[in-house]
Order: sequence, then C-alpha cells, then structure tokens
Amino acid sequence: MVKGTETFKKVIKGYLDNRAANDDLFAARYNNKDKSIDECCDYIIEQVKKTGCNGFVDEEIFGMAIHYYDEDGIKPQCSHSACSVIVNLSDHTKEQLEQKAKEEFQDRYLAKLEAEDKAKKESARRKAQEKKQKEEAAGQLSLFDI
Repeated sequence: MVKGTETFKKVIKGYLDNRAANDDLFAARYNNKDKSIDECCDYIIEQVKKTGCNGFVDEEIFGMAIHYYDEDGIKPQCSHSACSVIVNLSDHTKEQLEQKAKEEFQDRYLAKLEAEDKAKKESARRKAQEKKQKEEAAGQLSLFDI
C-alpha cells in the first residue's frame, strides 16, 4: 500500500478494532491469521474500482471491510500499490493524527538536538585530552597540575 493511503489503512483498522472489541462474534473472524489489514484495504479498493464510483459513504467502505473478514474465500486479486485513497477525517480523528505527527516531530527533533549536544561535548573532551597530551609530550607543566 502506498504511503499516502496509510491514513486509510489506520481508519479501517481503527474501525475494525473497535468493532471487534464490542462484537465477540466478529472478533473471532477478525483474528483470522490468514487475513490482514493490507489485504482488506486491497479488497476494498478492488471493490470500489469495480463500481466505477468515486465517492462512498463511510458505512459502505466499513461494510466491505467487515465482509472481507466474514467471508473465508475472499482474496484480493492484486496489490493496489499504484493507487491513492482520499480519506475525509472527522475533526476529532484529524486532531488526533495531527497531534501524533506533532509529537513524533518533536521526538525526532529532540533526539537530533541531543545527538548534536553529545557530539559537541565529545569533541570538546577530545580536544582537551589532545591538548593535555601535547603539553605532557612537550614536558611543559600546567599550573593546574601542581
């Protein structure tokens, strides 16, 4: 699945996880090891392409996802890695995704700053050690060593 459709996959998975948590009968089908979210999304895309329509109500798409897990013989014909899916998110979901992206960015930025700070400290330590070794090699004593 293309990176642009990762949100689509997350929305489908979130819906199915919630449904499985509230429906024991579906939970048994959802935990089938022969099925995956990637294949489920490929199946949905396949079904959407067959209709020729460009827009669907959420319930229609979620219904296709449930159908994929309910039926044993369903396997998508091929991966749809060359397509793109547009997901209309609710304000709440959009805010959650934006907050998560912001937190991930902050974590990466802090890790970068920490790595740079560590590199500067290591460089300063190395320079001080080299200076001390040069002074010792020259036989010159430092006032601080006495």
